[in-house]
Amino acid sequence: TSYVFVLNDSGSMESNDPDGRRYQVLPELLADAAPDFPYMVYRFASAPELAKPMAPVSEGIPALAPQASGQTAIRTALTQVMDDWESGVWDGGTSPRVVLLTDGCATDVGLFHPIRSLLRRCRNAGISVSTVGLGDADERLLQRIAGSTGGVFLSVDDVSGLGQAMEEAALRYAGRDLLSDRAVPRLNGLYAALRILFVTLLGAAL
Repeated sequence: TSYVFVLNDSGSMESNDPDGRRYQVLPELLADAAPDFPYMVYRFASAPELAKPMAPVSEGIPALAPQASGQTAIRTALTQVMDDWESGVWDGGTSPRVVLLTDGCATDVGLFHPIRSLLRRCRNAGISVSTVGLGDADERLLQRIAGSTGGVFLSVDDVSGLGQAMEEAALRYAGRDLLSDRAVPRLNGLYAALRILFVTLLGAAL
């Protein structure tokens, strides 16, 4: 029901995306959207910034210039997105889709800065996060974010594939299986029972 683009603007993007292709693809992604379809843009480095508030496509797509400085605070950026949603800064309808684009490794995720509770907040809110890794990104973390929230993960080596990857991240649905994390909290009990049944039957067959 809406898109929330969260785009990395850290110092390493100066070499991975010097021309700001990450911003140039937004008009392409929204070209076929209905005039009343809402979207918004965050960008982040050491701290997040709301670059464009939630509004319909008909209100226009601003030309945002890349900044490319600072660190890669992924957890801080997604936390701000959720804080803003909970405080009413934005309303993305019943099924908003966050599209997170980043390169490199997160500078604020680790043993003493876990991300599990943040991903649980996304799931409970029904907000899926699809991730796009550019260049030498932390694929394991991005796969975890996407898999835990019902989004998809895609990886591109350079900016030539950025437009297609971000479009797929916005449009594709996650696959369904019995082993991955669920993005529908009310069905957690059902999926837990199905996991137990599946593993039991698999063990019996073996």
